[in-house]
Amino acid sequence: MRIVYAFGLAGLLAVSCSTFNKKEEAKIAYERRIFKKASPGCKTDSTTCATYEISYPEFTGLDTAVLRILNEQLMKQIAGAPEDAPTRSIEAAADDFLADFDKTKAEMPDYGMGWYYKADARELVVTDSLISLQADADVFTGGAHGMFSTTFINVDAKTGAPYLLDSFLKPGYSSLLNQLGEEAFRKENEMADTTTLDAAGFEFPENKFQLNDNYGFRKEGIVFVFNSYEVAAYAVGPTEIIIPYEKLKGWFKGK
Repeated sequence: MRIVYAFGLAGLLAVSCSTFNKKEEAKIAYERRIFKKASPGCKTDSTTCATYEISYPEFTGLDTAVLRILNEQLMKQIAGAPEDAPTRSIEAAADDFLADFDKTKAEMPDYGMGWYYKADARELVVTDSLISLQADADVFTGGAHGMFSTTFINVDAKTGAPYLLDSFLKPGYSSLLNQLGEEAFRKENEMADTTTLDAAGFEFPENKFQLNDNYGFRKEGIVFVFNSYEVAAYAVGPTEIIIPYEKLKGWFKGK
């Protein structure tokens, strides 16, 4: 599947952000890729099985340096490499995962659980100025439960630089954004305005809500995700909130 985008970032900065329909000369295309690999035991017994599967967009129409930066970030987020580790190929990451499973089985012959690694990077916004991707990873390597996490990749499509909130919001936006974030967080978790965060099972420094740096850009607004264990016990699960662009009127640079 090959998809071509030719949109400008103006839609993101306007009240009608959801349209993203201003034509520009630059064209960014991508094709969806899927990579799968499994240990031989998957054919006969899931308890002696390890599977590795990732899906992601492969981009064209970008500057070579930008493409390299974007691909490095993609592989860091979805291939399963530690944050400070050298970038590995998908094949190498898969081989390492399957080898770790084989080693565990060899050390514990009675080990009765299979492993899996599933990751997907999907496109949130693709314009001539911004590429924003959401990367979801679901991993199980034994224990009581697996781990699911969501992270984001936000890159300036022209330079490869990180695309930050500072890139399009005027200085001083933090207080308003945090206020809107808390309102959305409380609504998502069905918390009354008078309920303290700790009373609802959430842990924030000094019991004061604070947005994190785990955000991406959707057509309707800025999305923030608090992953499991980040501000609450695993049983509480992750929390996703969206701050609509329309609530940030007057804060866009150049507007």
